[in-house]
Amino acid sequence: MKIPLKTDSGRTVATLDTETGEIYKQVYAKTHMLQKPRAWAYDMSIYNELMGYAIDKKIPRDKMHFTINARDEGKTYTISFDKFNEHLFEFNRGHGNQVAVTLDRWAVEKDGIKQLELFA
Repeated sequence: MKIPLKTDSGRTVATLDTETGEIYKQVYAKTHMLQKPRAWAYDMSIYNELMGYAIDKKIPRDKMHFTINARDEGKTYTISFDKFNEHLFEFNRGHGNQVAVTLDRWAVEKDGIKQLELFA
């Protein structure tokens, strides 16, 4: 089952697939990627909701993973839930509290070819 993940304002920005553990969002990197430092971010409210699923063991933590499809780049970024938790930083730049992980921590795939991660 796919559960919509919504910001505090009620806007759906991602989905959680309860069967696969995938946290999926489709964006345009040009407008949605954090630029300094270059990173992918999620609203704190969504992150807290995901932590609730992990803590309550509704979805096994080792199964949960983030997938971001950057449509304008033709790239897909992935990271495990645990790796995201290990490397996240918090910030607020006028759009509410958010958590992010820099690009060097994400696996990147373009045209079906997976690029090497800089840091495992």
